Amino acid sequence: MNIEFDRDELYNDFIQTYSDESHDEIIERIDLIEFILKYDSSRDLNFLKSQDVEELIDIKETSRQKYLKIEPKVKSSNDFDLDTYIDFNKIVDDFELDSGDLSPEDFYKLHEIFERFINTNK
Repeated sequence: MNIEFDRDELYNDFIQTYSDESHDEIIERIDLIEFILKYDSSRDLNFLKSQDVEELIDIKETSRQKYLKIEPKVKSSNDFDLDTYIDFNKIVDDFELDSGDLSPEDFYKLHEIFERFINTNK
């Protein structure tokens, strides 16, 4: 479950609260909060709003690590195996890539996309 928040409203709050920060720094702060809430909905938005950027980066990494340890939810969709349906070696050969490595985060994102696709089209 993702927590929804209004980026514009948050931006307006931050330009008042963090008037010494640049536009890019405030956007970075909002992006960090958005990532954290997306992958760890148990976090409190008001708590996150009060954290400095370095703390938000630490929280993001903790949230990311926690999320990556979650088993893919596709067990109910006949144990979907990404490698069965996507020939990564062929992609590497066709595009003359050095490797076919995929980050764990991207791997789980692909799994989620296929899970939604399977469940939507059942």
